[in-house]
Amino acid sequence: MINRVLIRLKVVQIVYAYYKNSGKSLKAAEDEVFFSLSKAYDLYNYMLLLIVGITHYAADRISFLSMKIRPTESDRNPNLKFVSIFGYDHRIRAQISKIEGFSGHGDYCEMIDYFKASQDVGLIRNTFIVHGDSSAQEAYKNHLQNAGFVGVHIPQKGECVLL
Repeated sequence: MINRVLIRLKVVQIVYAYYKNSGKSLKAAEDEVFFSLSKAYDLYNYMLLLIVGITHYAADRISFLSMKIRPTESDRNPNLKFVSIFGYDHRIRAQISKIEGFSGHGDYCEMIDYFKASQDVGLIRNTFIVHGDSSAQEAYKNHLQNAGFVGVHIPQKGECVLL
């Protein structure tokens, strides 16, 4: 995960950038360190998800090949030490079937912060919530409206919206 070496490296990079660009404030440099560490943490999580994805891909491929009408010997008895991805064999060095420690979805606070950072809230005329069950959608709609968003809409299945 994020270890001391990575933290030291990021701090040295930011301190160097701070002294090279004397117009920055110390608070901006600190924010940059935390943002950089957050992105490193996200990258680590995505790498773990890649291992899970490759494992699922290999299992699906093996089951698909075994269901062929005329399977070859290698289809019936696959080499479980390697997985072929786009024609290249890769040695399987780990087996992870499920990760329950984190989610790939941002929570509502992270999503609202992302919206606010990407553009002015007043410029966003419509926001459509199309993911999640109805109670989660309603709760997210309330959070967005409390944060100052207008035009928050949960479309019904088959509903057409003119933009």
